[in-house]
Amino acid sequence: MIAAKNLYREQNLETGEPDPVEQVEAREHGVLLGSILMFVITMALFFLPVVNGIIGGVIGGHKVGHTKNAIIAAIVPAMGVGFLLWIALKVANIPVMGVPPSDPELALLVVLSDLGLLVGAAIGGTLAQNRIDRFNRA
Repeated sequence: MIAAKNLYREQNLETGEPDPVEQVEAREHGVLLGSILMFVITMALFFLPVVNGIIGGVIGGHKVGHTKNAIIAAIVPAMGVGFLLWIALKVANIPVMGVPPSDPELALLVVLSDLGLLVGAAIGGTLAQNRIDRFNRA
């Protein structure tokens, strides 16, 4: 097995392609880093209600590398983002898209951001998984 790995690494060094063994090891902490990325990007783009979650989800989901793991990794940031967005927008009374939020509108914005985060994580995880599958077929 070790000889096969070394042979494969030598072949990859000749072709310049990345080693899939190293990619798997690099993805070991991808779920935690993906969750952190999802949270930070979504909170940084709080003023874009649906787009913030989709962008954060796609980037974090791609970092995680698999659709199922990306959706699981998006659950905790979605709860944190929902809570912090509610508090930040309610206390600061920040107008979103030019309108000061009331309670029903605020709830809708938070739900849409969380939904965008989960959908974005699924998209990012699927894109990363397709890239890995395409690499493994070659």
